[in-house]
Amino acid sequence: MDDLDDDDIVDQPEAEPTERGERIAKWLARAGVASRRDAEKLIGERRVKLENRVVETPATFIQPGDLVTVDGRIVANAQRSRLFRYHKPVGLVTTHRDEKGRRTVFEALPPGLPRVVSVGRLDLNSEGLLLLTNDGELARRLELPANGWLRRYRVRVNGFVDERILAGLAQGITVEGVRYGPIEAGLDSRQGANAWLTVAIHEGKNREVRRVMQHLNLAVSRLIRTAYGPFQLGSLTRGSVEEVNPKVLRDQLGLKTDTPAQERLRKVKAAARAERFAGGPEQAGPPGGMAPADAPLPGDPDKGRGIRDGTALRIIAGQHRGRRLLAPAGQATRPTADRVRQALFDMLWHAPWSPFAEDRARIEAARVLDAFAGTGALGLEALSRGAGSATFLENDRAALAALRANIAACREEARCRVLPADATRPPRAQAPCDLVFLDPPYREGLMETALAALSAAGWIAPGALVCAEYGVPPAATPPGFTLLADRAHGPALLLVLEAAA
Repeated sequence: MDDLDDDDIVDQPEAEPTERGERIAKWLARAGVASRRDAEKLIGERRVKLENRVVETPATFIQPGDLVTVDGRIVANAQRSRLFRYHKPVGLVTTHRDEKGRRTVFEALPPGLPRVVSVGRLDLNSEGLLLLTNDGELARRLELPANGWLRRYRVRVNGFVDERILAGLAQGITVEGVRYGPIEAGLDSRQGANAWLTVAIHEGKNREVRRVMQHLNLAVSRLIRTAYGPFQLGSLTRGSVEEVNPKVLRDQLGLKTDTPAQERLRKVKAAARAERFAGGPEQAGPPGGMAPADAPLPGDPDKGRGIRDGTALRIIAGQHRGRRLLAPAGQATRPTADRVRQALFDMLWHAPWSPFAEDRARIEAARVLDAFAGTGALGLEALSRGAGSATFLENDRAALAALRANIAACREEARCRVLPADATRPPRAQAPCDLVFLDPPYREGLMETALAALSAAGWIAPGALVCAEYGVPPAATPPGFTLLADRAHGPALLLVLEAAA
């Protein structure tokens, strides 16, 4: 387990054979009634009934559809397996109860969450991504070294960093009789006696990163976990929690999570059971007056305007997280894929070379230009993650309709400006921008032309970052810019440039 305090203990239920159903104490815990231990006490006090019969032992198994009551009240079905990303701050221990009286992760979580356990642990002085789930079996599954999932960290150390020794960690290392498997470690930057490293481990043994660094005579002053397998910290702010989309759980883990339609059907069946028990109908709709997950967007334009619902295209993070974006019908517009946007913003907001890394004030003051805007996915993603304002350049009529509808749906009219213009022949800028996105059509070689035109028209501020998605690599770095990063994501190639100061 990752960077674990030796006295940290986390309650995690045992696995159950699926053919027999699920132990009722565990089921009650997943339903949010009480902890597993407290549920066992309720059973011992004869306060729990299964199909109107008192449950005598916590070893009782239940099947989907069984009717369970506690103190005469129907217990809703146990929740589906859910997974949450949590940005753990320093100073919290990953345990439900701490004998030393220190504040725990679970005491600091925002209200409204189900009862959860952690996937692995981060120690008192570590921070960053901690996965939480309401399913103990899922937690154990995600912790298994057999998954081969990398746990990635940014590590600030004090001392002399020998890059050759770091490279040698790829062969594994033995420290005080403990053998650690291959470790990926690289130097990101130096500042005096301090340095930032990127470290990735497969096994996640107890305090592995700290012990290996100490063995190399490097004192760790900050340890930030940025990724756990396919799950990223991204722009999640300290202390915040975001739920992983059920579709991601299905795609990444093969979990059989409910679709919105299946969830509504399950609620209807639960209402029928409740009616059978109580003799009266119950509401089976979404709780708290919430709209169903697949409710239409406010202000969706009609089909006659040539716009389709980009169901698979959503804002990934920030205040508009999960907001569906509309896209023009047909293939004329190619929106930037979610995974590519995630990779891009991970770099922009966290890479050591980025002026926006961990600088909230700079992000909030940033002026953004989204050229070849299309749906506006990149510019709206930047606004959702805290950027100050955005200008969009687009000359396709259908794309402009979708773009304006997306801005309206996000209620961002006050911070957005849409210009019907060609990015290769832009109007004169009113003010230069700090962050520029270029997403020209692939295979048309427009990146260099647009970059030169935007520079000449005053759109690119000195020291600005320019992020381009392209299909054909440029022959050379454009004059007046420095190459900061070049990444491939399937057919998409990402280029990050810095304008000369």
